[in-house]
Amino acid sequence: MAEQLFQRPVFRHGARRKRLLVESGRKPPEIAGLVAEAGHQSRVQVAIAAGPSFIRHEMIIGEANMQRVSGRLAVVAAGIIGYVAGTWNVGTASAAKIRRETVQELLDLDRQFDADTTTNGVEGWVTHFAPDGIMLPAASKMVVGQPAIREFISKVFSTPRFAMRWEPVDGGVSGGLGYTYGVSKVTRMGADGKPQVSYGKYVTIWREQRDGAWQIAVDIGNSSPPPAGKAKQ
Repeated sequence: MAEQLFQRPVFRHGARRKRLLVESGRKPPEIAGLVAEAGHQSRVQVAIAAGPSFIRHEMIIGEANMQRVSGRLAVVAAGIIGYVAGTWNVGTASAAKIRRETVQELLDLDRQFDADTTTNGVEGWVTHFAPDGIMLPAASKMVVGQPAIREFISKVFSTPRFAMRWEPVDGGVSGGLGYTYGVSKVTRMGADGKPQVSYGKYVTIWREQRDGAWQIAVDIGNSSPPPAGKAKQ
């Protein structure tokens, strides 16, 4: 049978072209060697020429490479997760600190509200309310806006020997809204000419203004029994 030659495709290496002529009678491993000698590693052509043994070899190498890549990705992923978790913890701690400081600011402001009212009466009370502030007094209608609040509280404070003091217990804040709550004590002259003391509880909702100041958005109060150990006067 006459010897036949067949021509393999052209291989590129830089700008050079190399042609590989392989005799049809050569064995597959020799073809792989000739491909290597041609200066170009064509895995597809070598696999076709070398047969199943080469393919198995390549599969083992491929699996090992994938394991290395997977290991590196796992390390990178762990690093990212650790960084995010650490950042989240720092951010959470910082936010909690800001909340605690803001709550303390509101508690101090509530105490200042009490002191201003004691010193300045009606105006000390009204100036802590926002222009659209609301009062929800016990057994009375809703009072909306500073003018209405001033009118209402003026009548309350005009009671002979009227005095009102309060003390916040705690509070909270979320965004631009906060609240304080506490206990109050009111003293007034009774119909019999004797001082009368009543006790109450309240919730004050504060709203942060554009300039960063906090003013009262809503104030709610109602009566409470006398504290333990105190007889009702």
